[in-house]
Amino acid sequence: MLSSAMTLEQAYPLFLTHGRAERQYAAETLTKLKDCFSAWILPRLGSKDLETLSRYDILLFRSALVDANLGVNRQYGVLMALKLFLKFCRQVLRIDCLDPNTEIKLPQRPKPHVHYLTNEEGGRLCDVIRTTTFTGPPDARLGRGVGHHGPSDLRGVVARSGSI
Repeated sequence: MLSSAMTLEQAYPLFLTHGRAERQYAAETLTKLKDCFSAWILPRLGSKDLETLSRYDILLFRSALVDANLGVNRQYGVLMALKLFLKFCRQVLRIDCLDPNTEIKLPQRPKPHVHYLTNEEGGRLCDVIRTTTFTGPPDARLGRGVGHHGPSDLRGVVARSGSI
């Protein structure tokens, strides 16, 4: 284990470098981690010495997340980033800090509500897809360009079918 004291703020750049270079995290993952650290972890825990970071500090941190009315999924993401960071500190930097597996519990995320098609509905959908011709840009025909707003993002694409 490292003998000199290191704060979360000092170890954070090493964590990002490790994630990018050795773990080959995607750019999107690095962006999410940076957001969690800049918005929540560093402002509240950045000056803490990793070796003296306590369960009590984590409890106060979680309380701050709840007091700020953060949704369960956001809390989950922030705490997961902290867990990954502490795991890095223990395994890569060899710092004797909190064990993230036992000391940081993740909140229960709500179960997603999944809608299923019946076999008949699935068959009708497949029939429509087989008999539909698309006109429009090639990206639309290949299924690219559908944004988070759904099919309405396919501006200028016309679908022709006998029935839907």
